[in-house]
Amino acid sequence: MLRNKVLLYDGSQVSSQVIEAEGALRWASWRPDGSEALIVGNKGTILTYSVDRKGVRNVSSPVKANLRGVEFSPDGRLAVIVGNGGTILLLSDLLRRLESATSSNLRRAAWKPDGTGALIMGNEGAAYFLASRGLKRVYGVGNNLRSAAWHPKDDYAVVVGNSVKATLAGLVPAPGFYRFDTDSFFLTQIRQTSPETPKDLTCVSWKPDGSKCIIVGYDQTWHTSELYFFDGKSVTASDWKEENLLPTGFAWHPSGRYGLIVTGGMNRGETGRVLSYDGARPSVIHQEPDYNISCVTWNPRGSYALILGSRGARSFSA
Repeated sequence: MLRNKVLLYDGSQVSSQVIEAEGALRWASWRPDGSEALIVGNKGTILTYSVDRKGVRNVSSPVKANLRGVEFSPDGRLAVIVGNGGTILLLSDLLRRLESATSSNLRRAAWKPDGTGALIMGNEGAAYFLASRGLKRVYGVGNNLRSAAWHPKDDYAVVVGNSVKATLAGLVPAPGFYRFDTDSFFLTQIRQTSPETPKDLTCVSWKPDGSKCIIVGYDQTWHTSELYFFDGKSVTASDWKEENLLPTGFAWHPSGRYGLIVTGGMNRGETGRVLSYDGARPSVIHQEPDYNISCVTWNPRGSYALILGSRGARSFSA
């Protein structure tokens, strides 16, 4: 069993609870009513977490693959879980496995705000749109895709990933910022300044009012933090570049007043950090020695942020 930690931030302080699981805990999603969160991780780990009951409950998993992402539908009736080897699980009253068209490792799922479908993405440019008629392939890229976020009002999503892709000739530069529109089923490049060194863009999150999109990640050469802004047309970079600070997640508070950045490390057992960001320079509000942090997600009520730390997680595999 592996030691993990579930951290709760209530806006003023962080509390923690040690959770032992078969594998590293990777990602979490709250039910829209805020009653509980679903947590997924390595070796097929699926847990439910309730703040009121102050504990976790194991969910019997039909797979042993590393599970890397989960998100509830806006109505809370269905959760999409994705993972290695093209794994896609659907959890409603029952948990079932969906036949996948890829063997690539899938990293995240992002539901449209209207609940009509979910965008699924992962390594080697694997991207699919899941709707009532099943999975439909999304084309256009070949690099590893890390995260996606739908605009709260407009009908498109921002997708981010590595700024390099593997080819027979070796690693070559690739755009890291994309836009997905459901009327095209192609990922199109968002205008940006070409990076001088490869970036790993790990998380994207829209401000609740749709006025601003934040993207976090790190420089793969210099191991410095990266923070970008998207205004609906183009991407600009901030000057926030902290050495050995590798962001793995970002989440806006439901009020939109500020957000939280979480960080991991290149090696297991480093110190994970939680930073507050309100538009100025991010500031550290908590450090968790020996536990790299892979995920932060706010309870929809805004009362708590759930943060996952693990001794077995590393930033590049978040």
